[in-house]
Amino acid sequence: MDPISAFAVAGNALQFVQLGTNIVVEASTYVRKGGSVEQQKLQDLTQQFFTSTEHLRQHLENDLDQLAGPGYKRALYLANRQCLDLSSDFIKFLDRTKLCGSGNPLQSELVSYRTRLEQVRANLTSSLLVYISVEGGTTSSLSQQINSLVEQLRLSNSIKQSVDQLATDLACVSIDQKNIRTALSDFSVKTDGKLVELSEALEKKLVPLSSTLVTIQDKLTQLQPLLNRDVVARQKAIESLFFEEVNDRRNQIKGAYGDTFQWVLEHNQRDPLLMGAYLDWLEGSVPSNMFWIRGKAGSGKSTLMRYLDDHIGKHVLDKAGLQRGN
Repeated sequence: MDPISAFAVAGNALQFVQLGTNIVVEASTYVRKGGSVEQQKLQDLTQQFFTSTEHLRQHLENDLDQLAGPGYKRALYLANRQCLDLSSDFIKFLDRTKLCGSGNPLQSELVSYRTRLEQVRANLTSSLLVYISVEGGTTSSLSQQINSLVEQLRLSNSIKQSVDQLATDLACVSIDQKNIRTALSDFSVKTDGKLVELSEALEKKLVPLSSTLVTIQDKLTQLQPLLNRDVVARQKAIESLFFEEVNDRRNQIKGAYGDTFQWVLEHNQRDPLLMGAYLDWLEGSVPSNMFWIRGKAGSGKSTLMRYLDDHIGKHVLDKAGLQRGN
C-alpha cells in the first residue's frame, strides 16, 4: 500500500475514532437524562458509526497482505484493526443503552470506552507517522498533512469547497475544449479552401499539358508507320549486303601497310584531292546518304574498307558522333 492509500485509510480510521468520541458524549448525555431527543441523536450517530465501521472493514480486507510486510506496515494495519474490534464492542454497548436507559453502570462503561478510544487514536496516529516517515516523508510535514486531513474530514464545508472548485475547473476545461473544437473547425475550413485552390490551379496547368500530350501522341501515331518503313528498309539494305562467305572474304583481305590510309581521316591542305569527301560525309548533317568507294581492280578498295572497319571505334564513330551529336 502506497503512502497516499495508507493516509486515506488512516484518515478514515481517525474519522471513525472522532465519531466514536462524539457518540460517547451523546451516550453520556442520554445515560444522564434519558430523553427522547438525546435518544434520537444517539441513534443517528450510531448509524453513522456503523457506516464508518463498514468502510474501515472493507479497507482492511483489501490490505491483508500488510500483515506479512515490514513492521511499520504491520503496526498500521493492527492499529486500524484495533479500531474495528473496538467498534464491534461499542455497537453492542449502544444497543444495550437503548434497552437499559440511564444508570451508573452504563456511565462507567462509557468512561472505559472513552479511554479505549483515546488509546486507539494514539496508536493510530503514531503508526501512521512511522509508516509515512519510512516511506519517504518527514515527521513534521506528515503531521501537518494528517492534521489537515482530519480537519477536512471534520469540516464538510471544506470538502464542499473542493468539490465546487473541481466543478469550476471542469467547466473551464469544457470551455477550453469548445475553443479547441472551434479552432480546429476553422483550421479545417481554411485547409479545405486552400486544397480547393491548389486543385483548381493544378487543373488549369494540366488541361493545356493534356492537350499537348494528345498532340504529341497523334504525331507519334502518324510517324510510327514511317519509322517502321525506315527500319524495315535499313534492315533490308543490311541483309542485302550480307553473304555467307563475308567473314572468309574479310579474312582474305590483307591489312593496310603502316599509315597508308591515315590520310582518309585527316584534312590535307596541300592536296585537297587526298581528303575532303569522306570527312565531309562523316561530319555532314545527312547521315542516311551512302559513301561510295570507286576505283579500278586492285587499287585497294577492299583494303581501305577493312582499314575503316578495323578502326571504326577510334576513327569513324568518334568523328561522326562529335559532329552530329550522336
